Amino acid sequence: MRVQLALLTQLPTVWTVVGTAATPSQESGSVRLIRTYGEGKTSSYSELLDLSNDGGLLLSNEVRFGRCPNGKPYCRFQKLVVHDTKTGQRIGELPSQAGGMEHFLPARFGSGRTVLPLGAEGRIEWNPFTGEIRTVPLKRRGSRFCLMDDGRVLALSEGKSRDQLNLISEQAGSTTLSNPDSVHGRGPERDFDCRGWSSGQSFLFQGSESDRRLRLYWISASPNVPYRACWTQPDRYLYGYAVSPDGTLAVAITGSDDGDKDEVDTWNVISPKQRIFLNVIQAGTCENLLRTELQFPHEPKVRATLLAPKNKYYANALLSDALAKRVAVSPDNTMVAISYGIRTGGVYSSAVGYFGIYSLLDGRRLATLKGDVLRNGPWQAIRYGEWYATRWAPAEAIFFSPDSKTVYASSFRVWQWDISGLR
Repeated sequence: MRVQLALLTQLPTVWTVVGTAATPSQESGSVRLIRTYGEGKTSSYSELLDLSNDGGLLLSNEVRFGRCPNGKPYCRFQKLVVHDTKTGQRIGELPSQAGGMEHFLPARFGSGRTVLPLGAEGRIEWNPFTGEIRTVPLKRRGSRFCLMDDGRVLALSEGKSRDQLNLISEQAGSTTLSNPDSVHGRGPERDFDCRGWSSGQSFLFQGSESDRRLRLYWISASPNVPYRACWTQPDRYLYGYAVSPDGTLAVAITGSDDGDKDEVDTWNVISPKQRIFLNVIQAGTCENLLRTELQFPHEPKVRATLLAPKNKYYANALLSDALAKRVAVSPDNTMVAISYGIRTGGVYSSAVGYFGIYSLLDGRRLATLKGDVLRNGPWQAIRYGEWYATRWAPAEAIFFSPDSKTVYASSFRVWQWDISGLR
């Protein structure tokens, strides 16, 4: 295990809160906001998709909503955009086909600086510097897809009795992999994060067999290698997990069942009675290296409406669907970052996206990065012209730079922070 223990023990205890002012000069303690990408509106927002291997390029998905080419009132238009991370300069953009209604997802950087979107006709190879485009025909079979850096596609087919993982390539077509009965890919297709779950030619998936106990399994990209049970989760809830870039560590964010019988309404939020844990696992042997409770700086408060004082709820509480939706380990194996959301009030209140950075040595919280605000409710709809529910918090993908000194995170905008002061 290549954990740099000497460096880990030198990490300072730092508590930092960064606000949402989108000015490159913003600084707070040991974290500095470098820039944001995108407009940051629900009607026009940006999603972080990938970071090039050298950290010099950022791939995002710019989405806007508007009238359809056929005259219908509501369509989702998509455009892939590549930026230079040093200057923020836009290098190139690739609009989706069919008037923007045919979407590119997933998409990522290949082994070089070529972008590999997956379209309806197959895998696309796009050079953002020259604009050159090449389409490789691939048959998309499955419900969720993830691109590997060599252009092969990992596809999950979810069945009533059994799930199946397949590997799709230009040369071999579709190859069936060995996997447990149930394979859990969390959330929508963009959260089928095979890059964050990979170690070499193997992938760490949550799944279960006939005993229905949830575990993490190593699944090989080679069809002749059987899957291997790695780690049985010690708690009731597994919110998210990731593998370190060098493949030596895995981290899992879990939650106890302490808050399951809370007398306060916990619809779509996590009871403050529930304990959230960071579990660090040795990837090869699946040995537990660390288990510690995570701390959050937000203090949930019990509230009630004026018209129904007996109907109590938690304000300023963690959103259950957003906790650890994405997890990332720094390349130097010293930090872990998780995305999460906070519901500011009741069911129809706003939600705020956050990204917490913790030490992998002892689970200390090193920094709190605040993203965008998702406004909700009738008053916000009148004021901002936006209607949406707080089931989705604006906190998505996270990437560390190769030198572990910068964090990129996806909210309604893509945020870029300098975290070199945490070292």
